[in-house]
Amino acid sequence: MIKRYRDGESVASLARAFQIDRRWVAYRLDDWGVPRRSQSEAVSTRRPGARPL
Repeated sequence: MIKRYRDGESVASLARAFQIDRRWVAYRLDDWGVPRRSQSEAVSTRRPGARPL
């Protein structure tokens, strides 16, 4: 999960992929010390061809 997030996948996308609540994903990333992206950073790191959320 950490690698996918650092590679640009969103919290919402990870939650869908693992079929869990996005709040849990966000909480765990914070708990694991993973720096969270701002909304503008998230948009700029989205992979080409990725569907908008």
